[in-house]
Amino acid sequence: AAFTAGHPTTSLAQQVADLSTHHIPSPVGDLAKADRVVLGKWAGMDDGYIGEARRNGGIYFDTGDDTWNALKLGLGSDEEKILGWQVNERFLRSQLENHVGRIEYVLPDEFQTVEELAKVRRRSYSAMEINFLKNNAAAYGYRQHGNVWMYEGVK
Repeated sequence: AAFTAGHPTTSLAQQVADLSTHHIPSPVGDLAKADRVVLGKWAGMDDGYIGEARRNGGIYFDTGDDTWNALKLGLGSDEEKILGWQVNERFLRSQLENHVGRIEYVLPDEFQTVEELAKVRRRSYSAMEINFLKNNAAAYGYRQHGNVWMYEGVK
């Protein structure tokens, strides 16, 4: 309602992002696996980026169906994308600010690079995440290595 009325939604987006951040410890005690954000295309709770984080440890973003449906209630697809991205961006920015050790993008089999994915699926949340990291991660001390952004310290 705040979004459709034109009111600021930054603090609401941050609250939803915080509540949608999931931390899974590594099943083998690997601290590097636990100190990573796992991103990718949503493919359910057992596949894609969520499945990777749940199997091997890591931090992932998932609002859950009830929250996502409430978030987009009454919005057109363009408005839904804008508000959904506000929440997603707050999640990413929080991880960058917390200097998580690494941010990994799980590529679908049909893509070789994150750049290729962002070009082909340029209106997707995946492309928005990749472009956000490419444009902002260095300012937080990250360097891209393929489909991974490694924290190397603030310059």
